[in-house]
Amino acid sequence: MGQLLAKIPAHGRAELFGFDEVGNLYATEAGEHAYDRGGALLRRGETAYAYDERARLVEKRLSDGSRWKYTWDGRGRLASVVVPDGRVVEFIYDAFCRRLAKRVRSSQGQLLALTRFVWDDQHLLHEERMRVASPGVPVTETRTYVFPDGSFAPLAHIDDGGALEFYVSAPNGFPDLLVTSSGQIAAEQRARAFGAVQGEAFTPLRFPGQYADEETGLCYNRHRYYDPDVGRYISPDPVEIVRRYGFADNSPLNTVDLDGLQPMTTTVRRSQINPDGSRTPLPNASGVSMGLRDPDNPVDIHPTVWNNMAPQAPVQAANGSTNWQFPQATRPPANCSEPAALSEHLYDYERRNNLPRGTCGSGSDPNNQHLRNALGEIEEISSIQEGGGPRKACPNCGVLIRNLQNQANQGASSDDLVNLVRRTLPGIEEPNTG
Repeated sequence: MGQLLAKIPAHGRAELFGFDEVGNLYATEAGEHAYDRGGALLRRGETAYAYDERARLVEKRLSDGSRWKYTWDGRGRLASVVVPDGRVVEFIYDAFCRRLAKRVRSSQGQLLALTRFVWDDQHLLHEERMRVASPGVPVTETRTYVFPDGSFAPLAHIDDGGALEFYVSAPNGFPDLLVTSSGQIAAEQRARAFGAVQGEAFTPLRFPGQYADEETGLCYNRHRYYDPDVGRYISPDPVEIVRRYGFADNSPLNTVDLDGLQPMTTTVRRSQINPDGSRTPLPNASGVSMGLRDPDNPVDIHPTVWNNMAPQAPVQAANGSTNWQFPQATRPPANCSEPAALSEHLYDYERRNNLPRGTCGSGSDPNNQHLRNALGEIEEISSIQEGGGPRKACPNCGVLIRNLQNQANQGASSDDLVNLVRRTLPGIEEPNTG
């Protein structure tokens, strides 16, 4: 329901779309589409696609015999793309999947271009691109972006030596126009329904959260890469769902996907324990995953929840360096839905009992009694994924749930223990060690 069937512009050709029963796009002007049982695109017209054992794209073969090749790192992030002319495009990320650099090398390994990215929390702030215009002569270009508070649709950018220029975006946040401070149109770009730009683009920014790479034709979308020509991601959502490669619920004119992951919603079913031991139902507490929640200062996360989250652990890379990552690199723990729902419940317990905010599990909670009472009210913790169904808690959240349970049970009698693990349905996913 709600999938885009047609885009009919005032000027230009209409775009028509069809979908099968699970939401796979099956017919467009590009030709017929074929999929495997897992939803991976195998053929689009005369273009064929191949995947690795984890269902990530590793090769695209065009009708003229040319090939694109894709490699992936141990955390499921796109590491490099070999384009048909032999150039290699490489990517470097930080622990939160923010892209720090993009390198372009010739088929002989010569550095042709290097783009470095600087972030302001979850927003791209600055990019510096060095390219080799002629042998031994590098040219550097810089651009700084401005975003409004609380928005991922750009407000403006400024190039070095230039003036501030402002974006005019469509309702879904896609940049349409670039205007000067005097209101003159400096540039415009036209996009197809799923984000492919027709003609020259004035910015690499696309749908909110996306950055287009001219070398590959893909859009970096934090945790995954999006192909606007196909309207799908090139790797599945880390938590398997029915529509594993789909973008924006197949409704890009009305929906955006800020981080490349399908949103999760966690519901905490709870009841207040009365003095006689009976229970009075309470409204459910809930939380939604936020791939772009500030991982270092999540204001909506309860301090005790924050302190019990999965820590980063050292992981030895193949080249001998040490990477720091969480038990399962899908989302940083603060961005999952379980911490948000559990935090809402703890804050609500404190309000109902006239306690200062943040009391549960703190130094002002002797013997963790308030934390134990609050967690004892929980009857069930369950999560569903948009477009999917019930999902297990991820390994990161499994660490959180076990840690909260252990803290609450410190010093408790055998009759007063809480068991959050047992109340987490349909269970907890264990880390993938393969």
